[in-house]
Amino acid sequence: MVPFVENNFNIVELGPRGTGKSHLYQQISPYSHLISGGKATVAKMFVNNANGQRGLVCHYDVVCFDEINLNSVSAKSDRRINMTEEALVMETKQSPWWLVLIGGILNIIVGILLLTAPAKTTAVLVFVLGIYWLISGIFILVGMFEDHSAWGWKLFMGIISILAGLAIIIANPLIAAFAVAQAVILVLGIQGIIVGVIMLVMAFRGGGWGAGILGVLGIIFGIALTLNWTELSWIISLVWVVGIFAIVGGILQIVQAFRQRSA
Repeated sequence: MVPFVENNFNIVELGPRGTGKSHLYQQISPYSHLISGGKATVAKMFVNNANGQRGLVCHYDVVCFDEINLNSVSAKSDRRINMTEEALVMETKQSPWWLVLIGGILNIIVGILLLTAPAKTTAVLVFVLGIYWLISGIFILVGMFEDHSAWGWKLFMGIISILAGLAIIIANPLIAAFAVAQAVILVLGIQGIIVGVIMLVMAFRGGGWGAGILGVLGIIFGIALTLNWTELSWIISLVWVVGIFAIVGGILQIVQAFRQRSA
Protein backbone atom coordinates (compact mmCIF):
# COMPACT_ATOMS: atom_id res chain seq x y z
CA MET A 1 0.00 0.00 0.00
CA VAL A 2 3.00 2.31 0.38
CA PRO A 3 3.11 3.34 -3.34
CA PHE A 4 -0.39 4.80 -2.96
CA VAL A 5 0.62 7.21 -0.19
CA GLU A 6 4.28 7.97 -0.93
CA ASN A 7 5.51 9.99 -3.91
CA ASN A 8 8.17 8.49 -6.21
CA PHE A 9 8.20 5.21 -4.33
CA ASN A 10 9.45 2.20 -6.30
CA ILE A 11 9.30 -1.38 -5.05
CA VAL A 12 9.89 -4.90 -6.34
CA GLU A 13 7.57 -7.45 -4.73
CA LEU A 14 8.61 -11.09 -4.86
CA GLY A 15 6.34 -13.99 -3.99
CA PRO A 16 4.68 -17.19 -5.24
CA ARG A 17 2.32 -17.04 -8.19
CA GLY A 18 -1.40 -17.01 -7.60
CA THR A 19 -1.25 -15.16 -4.26
CA GLY A 20 -3.10 -12.06 -5.47
CA LYS A 21 -0.21 -9.56 -5.69
CA SER A 22 -1.15 -8.27 -9.13
CA HIS A 23 -4.88 -8.56 -8.45
CA LEU A 24 -4.50 -6.26 -5.44
CA TYR A 25 -2.93 -3.44 -7.41
CA GLN A 26 -5.37 -3.93 -10.29
CA GLN A 27 -8.56 -3.85 -8.22
CA ILE A 28 -7.86 -1.82 -5.10
CA SER A 29 -8.03 1.61 -6.75
CA PRO A 30 -9.15 3.14 -10.05
CA TYR A 31 -5.97 5.19 -9.94
CA SER A 32 -3.64 2.21 -10.36
CA HIS A 33 -2.77 0.57 -13.69
CA LEU A 34 -1.36 -2.92 -14.24
CA ILE A 35 0.83 -3.72 -17.25
CA SER A 36 0.67 -7.49 -17.47
CA GLY A 37 2.39 -8.13 -20.76
CA GLY A 38 3.39 -6.83 -24.15
CA LYS A 39 5.80 -3.93 -24.16
CA ALA A 40 5.98 -0.44 -22.78
CA THR A 41 7.77 2.49 -24.36
CA VAL A 42 9.00 5.76 -22.94
CA ALA A 43 6.27 7.51 -24.94
CA LYS A 44 3.62 5.21 -23.52
CA MET A 45 4.90 5.53 -19.96
CA PHE A 46 5.68 9.27 -19.79
CA VAL A 47 4.96 11.54 -22.78
CA ASN A 48 4.81 11.18 -26.54
CA ASN A 49 6.93 13.98 -27.99
CA ALA A 50 5.30 13.54 -31.40
CA ASN A 51 1.79 14.56 -30.33
CA GLY A 52 2.24 15.71 -26.72
CA GLN A 53 0.02 12.94 -25.36
CA ARG A 54 0.75 12.13 -21.72
CA GLY A 55 1.52 8.57 -20.71
CA LEU A 56 0.41 6.22 -17.97
CA VAL A 57 2.55 7.77 -15.24
CA CYS A 58 0.75 11.08 -15.79
CA HIS A 59 -2.72 9.54 -15.54
CA TYR A 60 -2.31 7.06 -12.68
CA ASP A 61 -0.95 7.27 -9.14
CA VAL A 62 0.56 3.78 -9.33
CA VAL A 63 1.81 1.89 -12.40
CA CYS A 64 2.73 -1.79 -11.90
CA PHE A 65 4.56 -4.28 -14.08
CA ASP A 66 3.43 -7.89 -13.71
CA GLU A 67 5.90 -10.73 -14.30
CA ILE A 68 8.49 -8.45 -15.80
CA ASN A 69 12.12 -9.16 -16.60
CA LEU A 70 13.94 -5.90 -17.26
CA ASN A 71 16.56 -6.35 -19.93
CA SER A 72 19.01 -3.74 -21.19
CA VAL A 73 17.22 -0.78 -22.76
CA SER A 74 17.85 -0.63 -26.47
CA ALA A 75 19.37 2.38 -28.14
CA LYS A 76 16.38 2.84 -30.44
CA SER A 77 14.33 5.99 -30.20
CA ASP A 78 11.39 4.26 -28.57
CA ARG A 79 13.63 2.56 -25.96
CA ARG A 80 11.35 -0.43 -25.49
CA ILE A 81 11.11 -2.16 -22.15
CA ASN A 82 11.03 -5.91 -22.77
CA MET A 83 8.76 -8.19 -20.80
CA THR A 84 9.28 -11.85 -20.05
CA GLU A 85 8.84 -14.15 -23.01
CA GLU A 86 5.81 -15.88 -21.54
CA ALA A 87 3.96 -12.55 -21.27
CA LEU A 88 4.74 -11.24 -24.75
CA VAL A 89 1.47 -12.53 -26.14
CA MET A 90 -0.56 -10.61 -23.59
CA GLU A 91 -1.67 -7.06 -24.25
CA THR A 92 -2.07 -4.19 -21.85
CA LYS A 93 -5.77 -3.46 -21.68
CA GLN A 94 -8.05 -1.62 -19.36
CA SER A 95 -11.36 -3.02 -18.31
CA PRO A 96 -14.17 -1.93 -20.68
CA TRP A 97 -15.75 1.34 -19.54
CA TRP A 98 -19.19 -0.23 -19.27
CA LEU A 99 -17.83 -2.95 -16.99
CA VAL A 100 -16.31 -0.29 -14.72
CA LEU A 101 -19.67 1.53 -14.77
CA ILE A 102 -21.58 -1.60 -13.75
CA GLY A 103 -19.08 -2.24 -10.97
CA GLY A 104 -19.55 1.29 -9.69
CA ILE A 105 -23.34 1.00 -9.68
CA LEU A 106 -23.17 -2.34 -7.84
CA ASN A 107 -20.80 -0.87 -5.27
CA ILE A 108 -23.21 2.00 -4.59
CA ILE A 109 -26.13 -0.43 -4.21
CA VAL A 110 -24.16 -2.63 -1.82
CA GLY A 111 -23.05 0.43 0.14
CA ILE A 112 -26.62 1.68 0.52
CA LEU A 113 -27.79 -1.77 1.64
CA LEU A 114 -24.99 -1.95 4.22
CA LEU A 115 -26.09 1.38 5.67
CA THR A 116 -29.84 0.66 5.63
CA ALA A 117 -29.90 -3.09 6.42
CA PRO A 118 -26.45 -3.90 7.83
CA ALA A 119 -27.23 -7.27 9.44
CA LYS A 120 -29.01 -8.92 6.50
CA THR A 121 -26.66 -7.47 3.88
CA THR A 122 -23.56 -8.53 5.82
CA ALA A 123 -24.95 -12.05 6.25
CA VAL A 124 -25.59 -12.35 2.51
CA LEU A 125 -22.16 -10.96 1.60
CA VAL A 126 -20.41 -13.31 4.04
CA PHE A 127 -22.33 -16.29 2.62
CA VAL A 128 -21.24 -15.32 -0.89
CA LEU A 129 -17.70 -14.96 0.44
CA GLY A 130 -17.90 -18.50 1.82
CA ILE A 131 -18.95 -19.86 -1.57
CA TYR A 132 -16.11 -17.92 -3.22
CA TRP A 133 -13.54 -19.27 -0.74
CA LEU A 134 -14.77 -22.82 -1.26
CA ILE A 135 -14.60 -22.62 -5.06
CA SER A 136 -11.30 -20.73 -4.95
CA GLY A 137 -9.75 -23.37 -2.69
CA ILE A 138 -10.81 -26.16 -5.05
CA PHE A 139 -9.29 -24.34 -8.03
CA ILE A 140 -6.07 -23.72 -6.10
CA LEU A 141 -5.72 -27.43 -5.33
CA VAL A 142 -6.51 -28.40 -8.92
CA GLY A 143 -4.06 -25.84 -10.28
CA MET A 144 -1.36 -27.22 -7.98
CA PHE A 145 -1.25 -30.42 -10.05
CA GLU A 146 -0.69 -28.41 -13.26
CA ASP A 147 1.83 -25.94 -11.86
CA HIS A 148 4.03 -27.51 -9.18
CA SER A 149 5.79 -24.27 -8.25
CA ALA A 150 5.28 -23.31 -4.59
CA TRP A 151 3.09 -26.39 -4.17
CA GLY A 152 3.35 -26.29 -0.38
CA TRP A 153 1.95 -22.77 -0.22
CA LYS A 154 -0.80 -23.65 -2.69
CA LEU A 155 -1.73 -26.76 -0.70
CA PHE A 156 -1.93 -24.74 2.50
CA MET A 157 -3.96 -21.92 0.94
CA GLY A 158 -6.29 -24.35 -0.83
CA ILE A 159 -7.08 -26.32 2.34
CA ILE A 160 -7.54 -23.17 4.44
CA SER A 161 -9.79 -21.62 1.79
CA ILE A 162 -11.98 -24.74 1.55
CA LEU A 163 -12.28 -25.10 5.33
CA ALA A 164 -13.13 -21.42 5.76
CA GLY A 165 -15.72 -21.58 2.99
CA LEU A 166 -17.37 -24.68 4.43
CA ALA A 167 -17.41 -23.18 7.93
CA ILE A 168 -19.20 -20.08 6.66
CA ILE A 169 -21.70 -21.99 4.53
CA ILE A 170 -22.60 -24.50 7.27
CA ALA A 171 -22.77 -22.03 10.17
CA ASN A 172 -25.69 -19.76 11.01
CA PRO A 173 -25.54 -16.75 8.65
CA LEU A 174 -25.60 -14.13 11.43
CA ILE A 175 -23.01 -15.99 13.52
CA ALA A 176 -20.78 -16.41 10.47
CA ALA A 177 -21.13 -12.72 9.61
CA PHE A 178 -20.28 -11.77 13.20
CA ALA A 179 -17.23 -14.06 13.26
CA VAL A 180 -15.92 -12.83 9.90
CA ALA A 181 -16.37 -9.20 10.96
CA GLN A 182 -14.43 -9.89 14.17
CA ALA A 183 -11.63 -11.55 12.20
CA VAL A 184 -11.47 -8.62 9.77
CA ILE A 185 -11.22 -6.11 12.62
CA LEU A 186 -8.43 -8.12 14.28
CA VAL A 187 -6.50 -8.50 11.02
CA LEU A 188 -6.88 -4.80 10.24
CA GLY A 189 -5.63 -3.95 13.71
CA ILE A 190 -2.53 -6.12 13.39
CA GLN A 191 -1.90 -4.82 9.88
CA GLY A 192 -2.27 -1.23 11.07
CA ILE A 193 0.37 -1.76 13.76
CA ILE A 194 2.80 -3.43 11.35
CA VAL A 195 2.34 -0.81 8.63
CA GLY A 196 2.60 1.98 11.21
CA VAL A 197 5.93 0.64 12.48
CA ILE A 198 7.22 0.35 8.90
CA MET A 199 6.16 3.93 8.15
CA LEU A 200 7.91 5.18 11.30
CA VAL A 201 11.10 3.40 10.30
CA MET A 202 10.85 4.98 6.85
CA ALA A 203 10.34 8.40 8.43
CA PHE A 204 13.49 8.07 10.55
CA ARG A 205 15.39 6.98 7.44
CA GLY A 206 14.49 10.11 5.53
CA GLY A 207 10.96 9.31 4.39
CA GLY A 208 9.66 12.68 5.59
CA TRP A 209 7.22 13.88 8.22
CA GLY A 210 4.26 12.57 6.22
CA ALA A 211 5.43 8.99 6.67
CA GLY A 212 5.91 9.63 10.39
CA ILE A 213 2.38 11.00 10.85
CA LEU A 214 0.89 8.08 8.91
CA GLY A 215 2.95 5.67 11.00
CA VAL A 216 1.73 7.09 14.32
CA LEU A 217 -1.88 7.13 13.12
CA GLY A 218 -1.54 3.57 11.84
CA ILE A 219 -0.22 2.33 15.20
CA ILE A 220 -2.95 4.12 17.17
CA PHE A 221 -5.63 2.84 14.82
CA GLY A 222 -4.21 -0.69 14.94
CA ILE A 223 -4.03 -0.78 18.74
CA ALA A 224 -7.61 0.50 19.03
CA LEU A 225 -8.88 -2.20 16.68
CA THR A 226 -6.86 -4.95 18.34
CA LEU A 227 -8.17 -4.09 21.80
CA ASN A 228 -11.83 -3.82 20.71
CA TRP A 229 -12.15 -6.46 18.00
CA THR A 230 -14.91 -8.32 19.90
CA GLU A 231 -17.04 -5.25 20.62
CA LEU A 232 -20.39 -5.13 18.82
CA SER A 233 -20.17 -1.35 18.36
CA TRP A 234 -16.89 -1.71 16.47
CA ILE A 235 -18.36 -4.40 14.24
CA ILE A 236 -21.32 -2.16 13.39
CA SER A 237 -18.91 0.71 12.77
CA LEU A 238 -16.88 -1.51 10.42
CA VAL A 239 -20.02 -2.36 8.43
CA TRP A 240 -20.92 1.33 8.14
CA VAL A 241 -17.37 2.25 7.12
CA VAL A 242 -17.39 -0.46 4.45
CA GLY A 243 -20.74 0.84 3.22
CA ILE A 244 -19.48 4.41 2.99
CA PHE A 245 -16.32 3.29 1.21
CA ALA A 246 -18.41 1.21 -1.19
CA ILE A 247 -20.54 4.23 -2.08
CA VAL A 248 -17.53 6.53 -2.49
CA GLY A 249 -15.66 3.87 -4.46
CA GLY A 250 -18.70 3.31 -6.67
CA ILE A 251 -18.95 7.02 -7.44
CA LEU A 252 -15.25 7.12 -8.31
CA GLN A 253 -15.68 4.09 -10.56
CA ILE A 254 -18.58 5.75 -12.40
CA VAL A 255 -16.52 8.90 -12.90
CA GLN A 256 -13.59 6.78 -14.10
CA ALA A 257 -15.88 4.89 -16.49
CA PHE A 258 -17.07 8.07 -18.21
CA ARG A 259 -13.51 9.42 -18.29
CA GLN A 260 -12.35 6.19 -19.88
CA ARG A 261 -15.19 6.33 -22.42
CA SER A 262 -14.40 9.89 -23.46
CA ALA A 263 -10.64 9.26 -23.62
